[in-house]
Amino acid sequence: MKDKRLVIYAVISVVLLLSPLFLNAYWVDVLNNVGLYTILALSLNIILGHAGLFHMGHAAFYALGAYTTAIINTTYHIPILWLLPVSGLVAGLAALVVARPIIHLRGDYLLIVTIGFVEIVRIALVNNVFGITGGSNGIFGINRPILFGWKINKPWEFFYLIWGFAAVTIFLFNRLENSRFGRALNFSREDDVAAEGSGINTAHYKLIAFVIGADVARGGIQGAGSVEHAVAEGACACIRHPRCRVRSRRGADQRKSRDYYTSRHAMTSLC
Repeated sequence: MKDKRLVIYAVISVVLLLSPLFLNAYWVDVLNNVGLYTILALSLNIILGHAGLFHMGHAAFYALGAYTTAIINTTYHIPILWLLPVSGLVAGLAALVVARPIIHLRGDYLLIVTIGFVEIVRIALVNNVFGITGGSNGIFGINRPILFGWKINKPWEFFYLIWGFAAVTIFLFNRLENSRFGRALNFSREDDVAAEGSGINTAHYKLIAFVIGADVARGGIQGAGSVEHAVAEGACACIRHPRCRVRSRRGADQRKSRDYYTSRHAMTSLC
């Protein structure tokens, strides 16, 4: 059964790797978004799936890291991939500060606090805090990722960058799930009292899971080169802005064009 599963995974991986060769720019872009949200879903899974914490504030950490990267990149012109540790650190510290006082809450109570936090972040970003977030327009002029001197511009280049990070994330989280830490999280999720009685510091493990989830959400997504996407869509729903709606109407004519991906990101920058 295990060998059969490995064969299936290998076939899916090969098909995925070869897909840019026979798909147009629009569908490669769709797969890029699938890869980005795969990383985001995996980072949320460690909090919600393994630790059992009802958490709906994940987008806030995603946005905080993205805006940190965008602001530093546009101000000091530091390459995006170099800012990978910085954005992860900001998201992780924010998760630590938010989760530490509330980690003992359970069920709906924790859920309500995280919803409140994500709303606070959203409102702050939309209202252009300190004049650096761009408000509803977002931040434009963000540089493209550069990897070993190669500037990533085309859809297939983003594809391999994004899915490379997704593959690393899947591998690391699989190892984490089968580790002592992963087993402690699962035990804590099933029965807090029994876990505490077995010597597991449940609050400590849940707090670490919260921080890791936020860190991977921002670090992994930024590493996949989605800062523009996060700033435009992740924090303040830029698509509702009139200028974005005007440009969105042109999408139907651009999807069949090789330049669709470039024009889409140009639209995102303008947002």
